[in-house]
Amino acid sequence: MASCVIYCSDVLPLFLKSLIYRNHKGKGDLAERMFRYFYKISDRYKVSVTAVAILADGNKNYRPKLYVQEFMGTSLRYSFNSYKILDQDESTIDVLIAR
Repeated sequence: MASCVIYCSDVLPLFLKSLIYRNHKGKGDLAERMFRYFYKISDRYKVSVTAVAILADGNKNYRPKLYVQEFMGTSLRYSFNSYKILDQDESTIDVLIAR
C-alpha cells in the first residue's frame, strides 16, 4: 500500500496536465489514446496502471471502454474503466459542484 501512495504522489502530478483533456469527437479515437497512455506509463515507470475515462459528453450511447488491434493472427485487447456523468442524477452533480 505504501508504494501506491509514493507512486501516486510522485508520478501523478507529472501526468495530470497531459492526461486530462477534452476529447472532441472526430479528432481521434479515445480508446486508442487510453491504450497508448496506459502503455507509455507502464513501460516508462514499470508500475501497474489503472485508467478511468470520465465522459462528460451529451450522448448517452457514447461509452468507449475497449480498444482492439488485430493483424495477421496477432491481437491485442485493452479494456478500461469509464464514468459517464450523464448517468448521475442532477442532485448528485449539484452536491459535487458545491464542494
